[in-house]
Amino acid sequence: MRIRNLMVKYGAITLITVILGISLALQIKTSNIASHESRDLTELQNNVRSYAEKNAELNDRNKALYSEIEKLRNDQLEGDINYQDILAEQEKLSVFAGLTAVQNSGVTVTLGMAGQSMITDSYVRLVVNELNALGAQAISINEQRKVATTEIRASSENIIINGVAYPRSEDFVIKAIVPPDQQDSIVLALETLKNALKEQIDSDQQIEMLISAEQKVVIPALNEDSIAYKTNLLNPVEDHE
Repeated sequence: MRIRNLMVKYGAITLITVILGISLALQIKTSNIASHESRDLTELQNNVRSYAEKNAELNDRNKALYSEIEKLRNDQLEGDINYQDILAEQEKLSVFAGLTAVQNSGVTVTLGMAGQSMITDSYVRLVVNELNALGAQAISINEQRKVATTEIRASSENIIINGVAYPRSEDFVIKAIVPPDQQDSIVLALETLKNALKEQIDSDQQIEMLISAEQKVVIPALNEDSIAYKTNLLNPVEDHE
């Protein structure tokens, strides 16, 4: 009888323990769900706040741009501004800065080395400098537009132009737009330069230059990704400084 009572007692304790365990597990799960839902709600609120701030910024920028447009429109109506003059000046500056592709009559110089020799950056610079001295108004090297910040330098295997590497073992094509009435004299001057270079170089490292006058030479615009295009550090000088 005593044993039976003990079994009933222990059974009751076990049942109570199981019930308490289940209740505790359900409470923990409910707490986790509530916590997760709370985190989701907080994250959602933060996202809504962030989107609202960005939308406000866009609205402010839109208002500023609209204000600028209205100002320009009013200036035009009052005769203080001429869009055609502005566009013409912008195009002129863009061409001068090398930001626009250009074309006209000119010359093409294909520069290379005979045999297994590799061309040096100094030869490329010599030709480019000579073209500048002869009055070229636009120059490209391997389709890279030459501008004031263009670098021409060599590594062991390449020549770097505007941050782009070209193998020294391959030919370099240099194009230039020159005055049409001076094409013949410029070709002659380049031939003289070629002969002078050949006399200075060893016979087993002969330079090769193919020079031709062209009725149409296209010089590409400077690539916006080019290192020579960077102007983010340049601030205009104020009159009072």
